[in-house]
Amino acid sequence: MFLLFPYQIEAFFPIRPIANWIIIGICVLLWVLGAAGKLSDEFIVSLVLYEWSPLDLIGHCFLHADFFHLLGNMVFLWVFGNAICSNTNNLVYPLLFLLFGAVAGAIELLFSPESGEDGVIGASGAVNGVIGFALAVYPKDKVEMFFLFFIKPSTFSVSLWVLVLFWLGFDLWGVLTHGSGIAYWAHMGGLATGLVTGMIFDRMDWVNVTEWDKGTILDLFSRRE
Repeated sequence: MFLLFPYQIEAFFPIRPIANWIIIGICVLLWVLGAAGKLSDEFIVSLVLYEWSPLDLIGHCFLHADFFHLLGNMVFLWVFGNAICSNTNNLVYPLLFLLFGAVAGAIELLFSPESGEDGVIGASGAVNGVIGFALAVYPKDKVEMFFLFFIKPSTFSVSLWVLVLFWLGFDLWGVLTHGSGIAYWAHMGGLATGLVTGMIFDRMDWVNVTEWDKGTILDLFSRRE
């Protein structure tokens, strides 16, 4: 048995990330209702990403195929979404989440049109957008990781930029090997969108960077104090 996932990022939280909690709650609620057969097939299909409609591009972010699909996305959204929601605010963050999800879905349809034939669901693209935004703001902040190999659990910490390179390498490998079942283009599209958006927010001083943090991406390539 092998498990590896983040459980905390060492970032300052100036406010409670209520909007992110609500988004997680909506995703969980829809999965529970769907698993219990309380949602109609028509409603579920209306949210699946098949084509270039606003509902498809946004709705797919709130659906998940199974419990582990949901759990994986929600763990990452809890760790990084809480940080970004707290850094921006509870009004801006939901708009960012929807933007990242929509752009990620659009890139998936553009570069992997066959995905639209089968349908795409999951918050992965939006979550990767949140991670990209976090990379722009917290590149050197430590992320606490939980590691389980067979029956021996352990924890370790690693800089966020290292984790992002690892995840990006996984997605690039999936694209090059034509892996199926995972929206690799949505992952990379969301990550790039989040990174660029985070850098814009940093340049415009729309994010809160404190002495607790270790510098943004722009700080690493400039002489800003």
